[in-house]
Amino acid sequence: MLGSPSRSSFKTNAVVGLDDDLEKIIERLLGSSSEREVIAITGMGGIGKTTLAKKAYDHLQVRSRFDIHAWVTVSREYEMRRLLLSLVCCIPGMADKFLEKTEDELAELLYRKLKDRRYLIVVDDIWSTKVWDNVTRCFPDDNNGSRIILTSMLKDVAAYANPDSPLHEMGVLSLDDSWKLLSIKVFGANDVCPSELEDNGKQIAEKCGGLPLAILVVAGYLSKIARRRESWIIVAKTVSSVVANDPDKCLRVLGMSYNYLPNHLKPCFLSMGAFPEDFEIKARTLIQVWVAEGFLKAERLKSLEKVAEECLEDLSSINLIMIRKRRFNSEIRSCGIHDLLRNLSLREAEKEKSLHVTSIHYVSNFLAQRHERRGFNFLSDISLDDSSELSSQVVRLMFFWGKLLIHDPPHRQMSLFTSFKLIRVLAIFSHLFSSFPVEITRLIHLRYLWIRSNGNLPASVSQLYHLQTLVLQQSKLFYMYKTLILPRKIWNMTQLRRLRLLSRNYLSKPKRTDEGATESVLGLRNLEELSHLCLASCTEEVFSCL
Repeated sequence: MLGSPSRSSFKTNAVVGLDDDLEKIIERLLGSSSEREVIAITGMGGIGKTTLAKKAYDHLQVRSRFDIHAWVTVSREYEMRRLLLSLVCCIPGMADKFLEKTEDELAELLYRKLKDRRYLIVVDDIWSTKVWDNVTRCFPDDNNGSRIILTSMLKDVAAYANPDSPLHEMGVLSLDDSWKLLSIKVFGANDVCPSELEDNGKQIAEKCGGLPLAILVVAGYLSKIARRRESWIIVAKTVSSVVANDPDKCLRVLGMSYNYLPNHLKPCFLSMGAFPEDFEIKARTLIQVWVAEGFLKAERLKSLEKVAEECLEDLSSINLIMIRKRRFNSEIRSCGIHDLLRNLSLREAEKEKSLHVTSIHYVSNFLAQRHERRGFNFLSDISLDDSSELSSQVVRLMFFWGKLLIHDPPHRQMSLFTSFKLIRVLAIFSHLFSSFPVEITRLIHLRYLWIRSNGNLPASVSQLYHLQTLVLQQSKLFYMYKTLILPRKIWNMTQLRRLRLLSRNYLSKPKRTDEGATESVLGLRNLEELSHLCLASCTEEVFSCL
């Protein structure tokens, strides 16, 4: 859409939860500084950037402050001449005779019309710094208090426009504002929600995750169905499905960010669906999984971990993930993903056959029917029924969030894990094994392993010679009263970088041969992390091989 927005259409839309944002934008628009200022608004798709810009653009004090007002919506696919023509046509007194002018002629004309005038221009939905460079050459800086509002999902584009001014980053709506917006859209500003629907309505609003676009989509659906408690209970349980069934209004907007991603970032985003809804994801876990999966490419003078960290920051700058915590050195400590973006991730992952998320309880038949998937995420408790005939050369990742229901004989059920010979990432987060399942040590291509076991590591773990990260947790009683004995052959695991153990552990020195030389191992030379090593292992001989 090009040209000045329809002011009458703005008044029909309920705007909730933007008061603080609007106050800050208007304060900057009406500020006393004579310097031309660019006010960059950023945030995830559907969060209300354009709505906020429209409210500020139409504010009476703002309208009276500036001589010229112009609005252009850029979008990802754009043509420079049409953008310039749209801006020129926003200026009063410009006639249709300019429709035949070239791009350079329009740029010169726009510059002359804005020269020595105080103007307010909105550049909405901008996707690249190139567009900004091309269009701003037409905006004179006469030190007369002109202002430009820019909106973008991309933080780096927004910051590029004016690196010296702070970004205005929009957040999601509070639960109260989410419910208020939903109620107004369903019942109107002058009516109230019936008391018997209010609790369910608030549940629905909460599941929209504070995203105004999602609330509007769901409100539109609620407006069409019967106003009965039973109907609203069903919607409360299926909010994601309601949004997914209206892709033109919601997933299309969110999908624009995904479609914008360069190829190396797409698998990173798709992997976010492997984590449960509303889960706070530790950055180091995400980074180590990405490295283990093998879809990142090393760059000169950069480790794969560093490349992964930059990918995480890039996803944040495009507003596809939300930063939850940062470390003191500003590195990301933990992050999350909005439920609707997670749904987008899962939808695209299904198309790419890269990940399938399920709550199925019986595994082998399910896996046999979907053997072409590269990743599986099991959210509930599962039964490891006989899977001896199961095999796949495709699966690279498996996450288990529930318990494993293992029946007799255990070794037959555990053959599930040996069926996926090329698997790289295996995480069994909740199930506690009484002893370490030795079947897992046959998965020689594993790069990442997370497991809970009260038994010592078997010597055969050294067969996992590609393993980079081993996270081993125990029960509370184990780590309070026992010491984990690490096998001496662990010194053969030269690729191991992180040995993250919950309980104190004993690491014996490398074995010596009869000649007195150290056993023919390189030692744990790549090890970067070793937790809870007991004092008895803190010797010069041990440390010399680390």
